[in-house]
Amino acid sequence: QTNDTIHCKILNVDDIYIKYQIQQNDTKTTNTINRKYIQYYKINETPDSTNIHSDLAIKEKKSSFRIGFSAGYASRIGEIWKTGNSKIDAMSEDLRSAFGLDGEIQYFFNEKYGIALNVNSIYSYVEGYDVYLPGEVHISHYQEDQRITFLGPAFAVRHDEKKWLFIGSIGLGALFYNTTMSADGNRIAGSQTTVGMNFGVGAEYKISNNFATGIKAGYTAGSIKSMNVEGKTVKFNDLMGLSSLFIGGYISIRTQ
Repeated sequence: QTNDTIHCKILNVDDIYIKYQIQQNDTKTTNTINRKYIQYYKINETPDSTNIHSDLAIKEKKSSFRIGFSAGYASRIGEIWKTGNSKIDAMSEDLRSAFGLDGEIQYFFNEKYGIALNVNSIYSYVEGYDVYLPGEVHISHYQEDQRITFLGPAFAVRHDEKKWLFIGSIGLGALFYNTTMSADGNRIAGSQTTVGMNFGVGAEYKISNNFATGIKAGYTAGSIKSMNVEGKTVKFNDLMGLSSLFIGGYISIRTQ
């Protein structure tokens, strides 16, 4: 058996809901159900004396997959370390703004709940000329890029409407920080891995049964106390925040 059938009296049918009535002994109960859950409905044109003359066949609750990919703007949040050097502080401020990519592979057990694998990565780049580092070290050309990537499992929820689908997720996983600094052609690379959290919400408009487009907002949280630079561990006096906010447009594919 692939569906359940409700024997009832259908009172009203519109584009979204079906209103129906069930009679048990001398008690009549009225309910509504979203048409997305209906496999089919059949109205008997010659009702019998019990006033129960229609059938509603409920869709079987099936598991489903959904894949979403988004791109957009990201912004680092938290305090920026101040050096007192206007050019260095300005470049640090510019590194707040980043390009972001976000992806999610989700498996839903039923209409509302599922598990997911989330990935969120942001990239920022800055360069400057005639920069003086601490100690009055003069750098003719300085450039730096930073990449912060979250990867981990997540719990996912969804709310399905006729033309819209709303998605939410919360995950805990690995947060990877990588940076490359170049001073007059001399390159230094640094990296660190820590634990991070990722939150996301999205709203998508269904273009077809399997394809949709929409907008997503996300938040990734994490910080580090040290960094590996050229095989050595460099410890910081204060925590370095890796948290960021993300907003972007996305497309998604789902099995149902």
